Amino acid sequence: AMGFEKQVSHDNGADSTYIMEGQKIFVSEEDEKNFGLQNDLFLAWRLSFNDVNSKEITISTMVDLSKGEHEGFSQFTYAQRFAESWKIELFVIDYYIPSNSNLNAIGLFQDKEHASFKFTRYF
Repeated sequence: AMGFEKQVSHDNGADSTYIMEGQKIFVSEEDEKNFGLQNDLFLAWRLSFNDVNSKEITISTMVDLSKGEHEGFSQFTYAQRFAESWKIELFVIDYYIPSNSNLNAIGLFQDKEHASFKFTRYF
């Protein structure tokens, strides 16, 4: 696995972070077909507003680069603190999986989207 991360400051005080990571697990062709994301690329952009509420937006995608599969997902995340001791987070994930994907691998999520909303209280 190798990765690269670059942070860029904006005039309004916010920061953008660009992330690129690649991973390659050397396995047999059969194992590569049976288990998703053996050879993948992850790309992300995170915008940190650097405000009192610690607001952040992250958009990311992960793509399997294995022969013929090209499975993956895209994710959107929004997070912020409020009332000093609370944090909310919203996650939305959309999977893109070809119809011929192995259902034992990431193909399990074929035609699925997931969303979650989380409250956290800090003591």
